[in-house]
Amino acid sequence: MPEDPVMKDFLSKLVENFKERFESSPKISGDILLFLRQPFSVSADGQWTGEAERLGASIEEGALQMEL
Repeated sequence: MPEDPVMKDFLSKLVENFKERFESSPKISGDILLFLRQPFSVSADGQWTGEAERLGASIEEGALQMEL
């Protein structure tokens, strides 16, 4: 099947958009990613809650721990 130039251009722009969006964002620790995948497998008072507070302006560490 021949390549569609319009689709190829769209995908190239999409890849660039993802690179710009995620390379400039702060690095997310493995514990936060683990919480997103398996929320019951991490400790509510772990170090990751402090990191979550630094990453999200609307997240307050103590409230997050209490809710968890």
